[in-house]
Amino acid sequence: MSAKKTLLLVYTHYRTFVKKDNAILKKYFQVTRYHYQTHKKLIPFLGAFIKQLIYLVGHIKKFDLVYCWFADYHGFLPVVLAKIFNKKSVVVAGGYDTAAIPYIRYGIFMKKNLRAWMASYIYRSARHIIAMEASFIQGENTYLSDKPMSNGILHFVRQKNLIDKCTVIPNCCDAAQWYKPTTVQKQKTVLSVGAAPNVKTFQCKGFDLLLAVAQQLPEVYFMIIGLQGKALSLAQKTATPNVTLLSYIPNASLMAYYAHAKVFCQFSIHEAFPNTLCEAMLCECIPLGTNVNGIPHGIGNTGFILNKKNITQAKNLIQQALHADESLGKAARKRIIQHFSVAARQQGLLNVLNSV
Repeated sequence: MSAKKTLLLVYTHYRTFVKKDNAILKKYFQVTRYHYQTHKKLIPFLGAFIKQLIYLVGHIKKFDLVYCWFADYHGFLPVVLAKIFNKKSVVVAGGYDTAAIPYIRYGIFMKKNLRAWMASYIYRSARHIIAMEASFIQGENTYLSDKPMSNGILHFVRQKNLIDKCTVIPNCCDAAQWYKPTTVQKQKTVLSVGAAPNVKTFQCKGFDLLLAVAQQLPEVYFMIIGLQGKALSLAQKTATPNVTLLSYIPNASLMAYYAHAKVFCQFSIHEAFPNTLCEAMLCECIPLGTNVNGIPHGIGNTGFILNKKNITQAKNLIQQALHADESLGKAARKRIIQHFSVAARQQGLLNVLNSV
């Protein structure tokens, strides 16, 4: 048997989606992980950049492939060095690195600065681009305004035939890990989960809208999980007594919350098909999400779609979801199993990586 090819996996945070890809890649490649430590202050930032440069100069020759999650500062040097040493590089576009949303000043292309230039260079120079959702390559956002707002790599990066090296491979979730125990009964509660350490992420995840709806539905119990720092402080100022706010909860403990909640809300302004929505649907939550990026495709006909950022519309849909038959939640689980399995992402990744 021939030896496995070597792969360098570069990322900034070892989040669920990176862990999933690492588990898949390890089956077929000899994987070395490189955790790039992000910093906002100049001196630590330059230190991380120089540290990565020294590592790559000393080790890039031993890798057959560079696999980078997100097109940002941490992916610039790996792609540059891969090009210099004639190595193949693949970048995974995850959302922030494909957008510019003026409403909350969100997205790497929001400003024409060094960061945006680096992201553009990464997309132009990488051998292949994997997008979790088609709109990350080219799409429009009509949720915030009647006037479509263009986003996606092709909108911001000008390169002939760029689309030819782009492949959509949706996120995945393990149905064996996420499920509703038969002994658990659904409660008429509304749950939303998402990592939000700051105000911008808080708004991007749509928690502001959810709290506004909760004010108008005092008889309904709401729970938001994942708020930290300034996002948590902001939520505490506006949350009504029918809302419970929780900070970070480990994955191992999340299933109990999904299993008990009847409705799961994903009111994001910009989002791929997120892990939390996928997990909740596998736990038979009835999904309610915005008409944004991959959310409608994930939900399909097993839940409800909010077409515009409107409190009244959101309130009505939550009430409909709470009164819907629980068979809709069972259908949601089946949809994830059919369309977003680990096996499907694994095959997709292998097809791309074998081609490069």
